Amino acid sequence: MISKYELGLSEPDIGMICSIAKFFHVSADYLLELSDDRFNMPDSLSDKEKEILFGFKKLDDIGKEKLKAYLQGLLQE
Repeated sequence: MISKYELGLSEPDIGMICSIAKFFHVSADYLLELSDDRFNMPDSLSDKEKEILFGFKKLDDIGKEKLKAYLQGLLQE
């Protein structure tokens, strides 16, 4: 089905666009070529900050808690 989308033989419905965006961790605007910003985050963030936030989103709950605890430790120094 995705190859049909890529070849322009078919178009996904809104639900499928949302599913594809979630699967690939990108914004729907990026998929629809309405934005070059695949992270769909404020312009005030640097590319490095966006990369860190994108990585955080991919962690499971335990990984997120570990990272938050590590960051708190760094900020207390």
